[in-house]
Amino acid sequence: MMEQLLSHLIGDYVFLVPFLAKNKGKKFHWALLHALLYVIPFILFCHATLLQVAIILITHAIQDFWLWKTIGDGKHMNGIEGGIVIVQDNTLHMMLNYFVMMLR
Repeated sequence: MMEQLLSHLIGDYVFLVPFLAKNKGKKFHWALLHALLYVIPFILFCHATLLQVAIILITHAIQDFWLWKTIGDGKHMNGIEGGIVIVQDNTLHMMLNYFVMMLR
């Protein structure tokens, strides 16, 4: 479980370059590129299977594209509202990843 948490944090924050952060809600291919980088730690630390990688990649790209397409660049969100959205986003990613990693 700790490997999944660290994989999520590394993939979603350490590997997220500013360009992708700004553009993953504008064009789906940028969300997909971010998701490709996102799954690398799951391969390295969680030994995810090809099926698990594919599901995590697709769900992550769709969720990020939809979220950032919906809220835009997030500049209009301040304080607690922005924090809540980020926590909700991370919680959904981690829940999906947890269930996908149980598919062994």
